Amino acid sequence: MDQYFLIRSWLAFVLLGCAVSHSGGQDFANDIVDRDRPQIKQPAAPSQVPDSQASNRARVVAAVVKELNELIPGEGDRGKDHQALLAEIANALVQGDSAAIDSAFTRLEAIEPSLPPKGLLLAGANFTVSNAKGGQALLERTAIDYPDHPSLSLAFSRLAISQGRLTDALALVEKAASQLDAALKQSVPSLNSIEQNHYKIQTLDAMHVIAMRQKRLDDALALATQWEELDPKNPKMMVSRAETEFQRGDIEKCLYYLGKFRATVPDSRPTELVLATWYQQQGDLVGTEEWVNKAAKNYPENPSVQLEYGSWALSREDFTTAEQAIATVEAKVGAKPNTNLMKGRIAFAKGDYPAAEKLFEVLYQQQPNSFDISNMYALTLAESTDSQKKNQAVQLARRNVQGLPDNQIAQAAFGWALLKGGNVQDAKTVLSRVARMPRLPPEIAYYLAVLLEQQGEGSQAKIILEPAIESQGMFLYRGKAKELLKRVESTSGSPDPNG
Repeated sequence: MDQYFLIRSWLAFVLLGCAVSHSGGQDFANDIVDRDRPQIKQPAAPSQVPDSQASNRARVVAAVVKELNELIPGEGDRGKDHQALLAEIANALVQGDSAAIDSAFTRLEAIEPSLPPKGLLLAGANFTVSNAKGGQALLERTAIDYPDHPSLSLAFSRLAISQGRLTDALALVEKAASQLDAALKQSVPSLNSIEQNHYKIQTLDAMHVIAMRQKRLDDALALATQWEELDPKNPKMMVSRAETEFQRGDIEKCLYYLGKFRATVPDSRPTELVLATWYQQQGDLVGTEEWVNKAAKNYPENPSVQLEYGSWALSREDFTTAEQAIATVEAKVGAKPNTNLMKGRIAFAKGDYPAAEKLFEVLYQQQPNSFDISNMYALTLAESTDSQKKNQAVQLARRNVQGLPDNQIAQAAFGWALLKGGNVQDAKTVLSRVARMPRLPPEIAYYLAVLLEQQGEGSQAKIILEPAIESQGMFLYRGKAKELLKRVESTSGSPDPNG
């Protein structure tokens, strides 16, 4: 197989929104996805999206360059010629130009004595654009050619960490450490000093991540300390040490290392927002709110901070605060897709579907490949009284399922669009499948409750509605769910086909 085929085909999906084919048996929900496709009118295609595609392409190229920089030892010693070649490789990958990739790699090898195997770099590019399948295939192929190179064991350990296989990850990191030790003991070391230092740091980093995931905080602190002794100016080390101190409950030391990181990388996220994120990950809403509010107070004119503040307020359904934050952002930088997305969600949650539809229609034209936007646009169209728009909602939700067949949110939106369009039987089939999935977000609980109420099973609808209404976080249908709960609790209530 062409070694660039996997990343080229995936990048086509990322940049252009092309559907990715999936082999294997289809379940009954996917049969519905493919049924009668020619008879359903496609949503109106965006009239002009070149700026969006160009922006997506630039983001992909920048992300790939960043990943290549992190994979190649000696990042701090690279000049403009080196960076230009990395950008050339990233652009060639995006364009699918195999000859240009090979040419750039050949020139890079001439000036880069510490270059890891090419397959590792290509795998990293795949993972960067979320093509895990392609990345893993390239890693496995490269590992056959370089069985003793520590970079491959480290890459597989990162993959295991991402999949939650921490025992496997630790074994792979230990293998990388042994490979590194063996390379150093050779009469003529196969790795130069830059490579040795790079892979030592990568090994400590991976071991630290595993220790943190396993809540072995004393081990994590020891590893972070070793890392600091080896590379005291490394920004990633500073954040890792700060998070270790945070988990250990030493906020003073945590703030010290976050301060060092902020001084080293001045345009990074403010310390207050980093702490807010860590508190949120612990489920500590009091701590999260404290530090989010500090960030908003300390950076009242910073659009990025105010945008995160608005997002936090929106997640708490504090629409007034969210709207104030949005206004602050737009006063500084104008209306942006992020602020319009937030305004659309607020309008939707308030039941102002015409306003939400206008916002999501523009966003969809600007970013047709964004699942979040296309999903919200489909849900908004489904609330329309116009039968043509309801059909558009079904088709748009169908397209999302074709691209993301295992995504619970996409499947649920498809079932809801079918239900709102009057196709109760197919909606029941799709939503029944969604109901068997492990996690049930409140929006999906609402869809199921509406279906149950229409089937005359109000008592069952009540059982799943109550925890959805009591849930924390943003719930788009909270108001309508409360109305539905009142209706099913009333013995005189009758089913409402509109939900």
